[in-house]
Amino acid sequence: MMPKVKARIRSGTPLNLLTKLYWLDIVLCARMTAIGEDWWISRTQRFVIMNIACGFDRASDIARNLGVTRQSVSFVLKDLQDREIIETKQDPAHRRSNIITFTKEFERIAALSRGFADGFERDLAAHFGDKTFKNFLTVLISDWSDATKAVEPEKLTAKR
Repeated sequence: MMPKVKARIRSGTPLNLLTKLYWLDIVLCARMTAIGEDWWISRTQRFVIMNIACGFDRASDIARNLGVTRQSVSFVLKDLQDREIIETKQDPAHRRSNIITFTKEFERIAALSRGFADGFERDLAAHFGDKTFKNFLTVLISDWSDATKAVEPEKLTAKR
């Protein structure tokens, strides 16, 4: 059962993919709080943690997934390392690269967050129905690279 969570969305804001992404983050926090885990980290840190929990173990891969620079991710990773949430080890295959892993102390929480992510997908399928959810997944895993070409930029500009 999905928890009832109110996202802080301003009146008149369209419910778009971004607000749903924030909602997903709020649900994750609510579920962690419900089991007594204080999710005392920023949304950016949580997004980085979820990438690591999903198996992305290089700063460059996480940066690509989040659409930010590698330097931005490295800044967040340094803070997570200082908090003893993650650790980095030199990649034996590529000496200039590091592999990111959770610390032993944080691995339990990471496993819970992975479980919540899996459960969240099951909850959505149950809520909307398998067919609708499968269609939704089809859209999400599709190549969106040409989608931005659908509207010509000059048509987006307001006429004066």
